[in-house]
Amino acid sequence: VRPIGDVLIWSRNPEHAERLAAETGGSAATDAGEAAHAADVICTATPATAPLFGAEVIRPGTHLNAMGAAIPEMAEIPPDTLERALVIVEDRAAAEAEAGDLIQAGVSPAGTLEDLLTGRLEGRSGPGVVTVFKSVEGSLRFVYKASPADYSACNVGVTDWEPGTWHQLEAGWTQLASGDLIIVL
Repeated sequence: VRPIGDVLIWSRNPEHAERLAAETGGSAATDAGEAAHAADVICTATPATAPLFGAEVIRPGTHLNAMGAAIPEMAEIPPDTLERALVIVEDRAAAEAEAGDLIQAGVSPAGTLEDLLTGRLEGRSGPGVVTVFKSVEGSLRFVYKASPADYSACNVGVTDWEPGTWHQLEAGWTQLASGDLIIVL
C-alpha cells in the first residue's frame, strides 16, 4: 500500500479539474504529461480516443489504474507503456474484447486481479516495474479481504468479513474503517 501525499487532478476541461481539486484537497494540473511524470499512481477515467500523455513521462515503479477506454476505439494509456508493464485486468475475456488500450497496443494481460490475489500470478518483480490495472467491467463485483480488520459495509449487503474470502456484491459503496487491503472490482 502506497501512502498518498499530494493529489494532482488534470482534465481536458480545466474548470472540472479546479472543481474536483477544491472538493478533494488536491491541486489542479494544467499539463497531463507533467502530472503523469510527477505521479507514483495514475488513475484515468476518460472516453479518450488517444493516449492522454506520452510513454516517456511514466517513471519506473509507477502504477496506473486505467478505467476508461472500455471500447476498442478508445485509448488512454500509451502503447509503449502497456508493452513494458505488468498488466492486470478484472476479466480476461472482457478485456480482450473491450479494452481499447490493450487491443490497440496488441498487449495481452498477464492475468486477472483474482490470479494476483490468490497467488496464481506473481506481482511486481522489482521496485522499477510499471504496473497497470485495466478495468472495463465498470461495476463493483467482489470484495477480497486480505486480513482481519474492523470494516463496515454501507449499501452492499455484506456482514461477514472473513479473511481470504470473496463476496458477491450489488453495486454500491464500501466504507473502510481500517488500513487493511480491500479491493473492489
